[in-house]
Amino acid sequence: MAFVVAGAATDDLVADLRGAVTAAINQGESLAKFQARFDNIVAKHGWSYRGKRDWRTRVIYDTNLRTSYAAGRWRQMQEVKAERPFWRYRHSHASAEPRQNHLAWDGTILRADDDWWHTHFPPNGWGCKCYVETLSQDDLDRMGRTVGEAPDSPTRSVQLKRRGRVVKTVNVPEGIDPGFAYAPGRAVYQNLKERKNIVDNLPRVFRANAKVLADEAYGMGPDLNLPWLPTGGPTPAGLSEEFAVWRQQQQSMPAAFPLATAKSGPAALLPPLQDNPDGLRDLTSLVIITRERHRHSTRDLKRARGVELDDADLDRLPEILADPDDILEDTQDKGLYLFTFTSADGRTGKVAVRANYTTTLQLGVHPLEEAITKAVRSAEYVMETDLAGRLKGGGLKSLLKGGGE
Repeated sequence: MAFVVAGAATDDLVADLRGAVTAAINQGESLAKFQARFDNIVAKHGWSYRGKRDWRTRVIYDTNLRTSYAAGRWRQMQEVKAERPFWRYRHSHASAEPRQNHLAWDGTILRADDDWWHTHFPPNGWGCKCYVETLSQDDLDRMGRTVGEAPDSPTRSVQLKRRGRVVKTVNVPEGIDPGFAYAPGRAVYQNLKERKNIVDNLPRVFRANAKVLADEAYGMGPDLNLPWLPTGGPTPAGLSEEFAVWRQQQQSMPAAFPLATAKSGPAALLPPLQDNPDGLRDLTSLVIITRERHRHSTRDLKRARGVELDDADLDRLPEILADPDDILEDTQDKGLYLFTFTSADGRTGKVAVRANYTTTLQLGVHPLEEAITKAVRSAEYVMETDLAGRLKGGGLKSLLKGGGE
C-alpha cells in the first residue's frame, strides 16, 4: 500500500521512480527500458544512490514486477476457488541459490483459505521466484495426493538498520525476508473492501456531493466510481465540511482529496497544462491535496517553528482556495503559486499550489495510475512583511491585485 525506495529522500524523486515502475508494469517494459527511465530520473534529481546501477535497477524492477504479478495472480485464483479450492506451493528451479526453506515448502498443498498463505504467498524475499498453482479435487485424485498440514512457521527477530543504527526490530517467519510476509493480492483486496465499507458509511453530506466533479473534471464517466469525490456543486463551506471528515479519518480515507475545480474561480488563473510528453492522465482541472502533503503541512518541524496551521484554518482550505486574499506567482520557481489568506486572529497564511504536478493516484477501484494534477504542496503561516518584500523585489507577482502590490 506504500511505495518506497531506499535512499530516495525527496517526495518528487520517489514519485518519479514510482511512475517508472508503474509504466514498466502497465506497459510490459523490458528491464533495459526501465533502466533508461531510471537513468533519466537520476540525472534529473542528481541522486547519488548506493550500489551498482545494474544491480540497483534489477532489484527495483524484479521485486515490483513480481509483487504486482503475485497480486494479480492471487485475485485470479480467488475467482476459480470454487472449482479449484487447493493451492500448491512451487519452488522455481530458476533460482541459482535456492533458499532451503523454500525448497522444503515445494509441493505443499493446502486449502486456498488456509491462514498460512497470508504470510507465505510468494514472493517471499528478494529475488524469490517461487509461485503458487491451483488444483481441483480431480487433480489431487490423479496425483494420489491429499491436502496436508501447514508447515511449522517459527519466527525470528530481525534488526532493521539505517546507516548502521538499529531503527526497528521485527518478527518474521523463518525463510521470509522482512517486508515480504504478506500476500500482495490479499492486501489490495482487503484495502479495497475496507475502503468500500468506509465510503458506504460516510456522513450523508459526503456521499451526496459525489458525481459531478468526477464526471466533468476527470472526464472519466460514471464507471469511475469515486463516491468520495465532491461535486463542485456544493459551496466552498460544504467542501470544507467534507474535507474536515477526510482529515479526521486519514488512515481509512482515499489518498487524495480534491479541494477545488480549476475550471472556474480563482484557481482558473493558474496556467493550463502546457506539455504532457508521457501522455499521462490530465487531472489539472482539479486542485487536490494528497495524504502525504497533508502530513507535510502538519509535521513537527512546522509546529516547532510556530507556522503550522491550526485545525480551523486547515479545515477551510477549500474556502481559502475559492476566496484568497491574493494569488502570488513565484517568478523564481516556475509553476508554483501562493494562495494567501488571513486567519480569524489576524495571522497571514499561504497555501502553496503546484500548477502541474506529477503524482500517482488510486482512482476508485482502478489500479494506481500516474497523473498530472494541480496540487497543494504545503500550507503555513508567514510574515506579511516577507511576502511584501518578495513582491517588491520581483520574486513574487500578484495575479489578483496586479502591479506587484
